[in-house]
Amino acid sequence: MRSLATIFPRPVPDAAYAALAASAFCTGFSMPVARIFLAVAFVFALRDAALGRIRLRWTSPVAGWVAYSALAVVVTALVAATRPEGALIAPARGLRKTEKLLWFAGALLLPAYATTRERFRTLLAAFAVGSGLYAAAILVGHPIGAWLQCTIPYPKRPPDPGTASARLLSITDALGLTQAIRDWAATPWRPRSYAQALGKLGGMGQAQRLMAAGIVSLGLWLSRRAGEPAPVPSAFAGAPSRLGTLAVRLFRATASPWWTGLVFAGLVITLKRGALIVFLLVAGVMVLRRVSWKKVVPVAVLALALAFALPPFRHRIAQLPDELRFAKGGRILMWTDLAPAMHRAHPWGVGFRGLTYPSLRYASENGWRLERNQNHLHSNIVQVTVELGFLGLAVYLAWMALSLRRASRRACRGDPVSALPLLLLTSLFLNGLAEYNLVDGETVLIYGMAMGLAATPKDTR
Repeated sequence: MRSLATIFPRPVPDAAYAALAASAFCTGFSMPVARIFLAVAFVFALRDAALGRIRLRWTSPVAGWVAYSALAVVVTALVAATRPEGALIAPARGLRKTEKLLWFAGALLLPAYATTRERFRTLLAAFAVGSGLYAAAILVGHPIGAWLQCTIPYPKRPPDPGTASARLLSITDALGLTQAIRDWAATPWRPRSYAQALGKLGGMGQAQRLMAAGIVSLGLWLSRRAGEPAPVPSAFAGAPSRLGTLAVRLFRATASPWWTGLVFAGLVITLKRGALIVFLLVAGVMVLRRVSWKKVVPVAVLALALAFALPPFRHRIAQLPDELRFAKGGRILMWTDLAPAMHRAHPWGVGFRGLTYPSLRYASENGWRLERNQNHLHSNIVQVTVELGFLGLAVYLAWMALSLRRASRRACRGDPVSALPLLLLTSLFLNGLAEYNLVDGETVLIYGMAMGLAATPKDTR
């Protein structure tokens, strides 16, 4: 019988780590591609573990992930078995969506491969590079897309299935690269104003990616300001090719204030208030610990002044009070009326991702109407309670607490880069108080990356 080393030779050194770095890079702009690289890394990691080259460690973030995933599958399966699929709740559909929980796999893989200081910084910088390029694309694409929607008559109907136009739109939709143009070409809808068109193009997933990338870039810059070298991977250092030179420049750029500014500008243009507020809070804490407030205040005032100079941004800020009006069908209605009614009707939960728009629309006991096309409750705590009951809420809070505790131990090193996993988890948790981002396709890989880096060995150098 042949040995595993013969059956699975190592064709590429550190192939799993290379796939993880590629996944971190693609997380910044294309989640489908990032998930492919993460799956490749998982296959190589299983091979390396079978050959004894690495040890996949059972850490507290991994324990929380496994416990929450198991509970989600069990509850959803029980609901699907006892309640028929219908218009109000959809447990069978939710059971199919439990595969999203697999994408927390970074929490298991990264502690085995981010074993040096260089690798730790490279993974973070790769994510910042991809997100910065995505921010640049948003800054160009979203204003153009909003202008197209407002100015040029939209098609009467989407392209016919099977045509070249339809196939092209399906590809851009899958990769998430040209959302602004796709929405204009495929959606028979004309906005009332440019501000509304720009707001529709900005997604919460986009905003949270850029929020996290801005925190990473800021941490890398503060680290470089404190004397740390720029995060340049050794694989690119001294590379004679043009591609290698470009990669070195991009990685170095992530540790600069202008790269942070680029990501911040992309975050502003998404017009998502929660992600922006959390970024400003976390970034303020980071900067004030390292830089004199006399230097920080003028820059912060200038950045906010430029943001408020945009009419669409002022329009979005002016809509904040609407979230507290029941008649608008927003968050206050979901949290204080719809969610309690759903929990009373289903005390053990409706199952993972089992909510539908009709179930929420008709759940109000006071006759209020929900805003259109909402199938989640805009809060991790509220959503988890309705989906998995109070037991699910307890498991979720324990998972987050254990992950934050593990990240805080790494942050005790004192340098800005070591604190980034804690800051990323904190920002995602805070934003999750007013948005459902726990198992969202756009943020689940960031959760996994932050948890995995938080669990890397303390002596990583």
